Amino acid sequence: MVGLVLPTGYAFNHDGTCLYFAAASLFLAQAVGLELSLGQQLGLLGILLVTSKGGAGVAGSAIVVLVSTLAATGTIPVAAVGIILGVHRLMSSGFVAVNILGNALATIVIASWEGAVDRKLLIERLELGPA
Repeated sequence: MVGLVLPTGYAFNHDGTCLYFAAASLFLAQAVGLELSLGQQLGLLGILLVTSKGGAGVAGSAIVVLVSTLAATGTIPVAAVGIILGVHRLMSSGFVAVNILGNALATIVIASWEGAVDRKLLIERLELGPA
């Protein structure tokens, strides 16, 4: 189970990256004084859901993907990305942790659906904490 779910998650489950892209995009829009309509926000989110998969396995590619997405959509000036360059490295550490947590959770959920999880043992191990 882990051999299927985790590699698939690393390739396609970039929820932390997408959350970062969405938050950064809205922050940049507010920072430059743009008011995005709900339709523009949802459209940008839809595109970010797809483009967040583009950096799979490439360290440091998130800023390039974000800039490319903003350039392609034309909703937020690309030059505004300079505002977040100073904190991007710190933020990228945070969204990587969210991605890993999402992949671990997906593995547990899929294994539970397949009946491959001993819930009692899982709860015992989780209560013990890190070894």
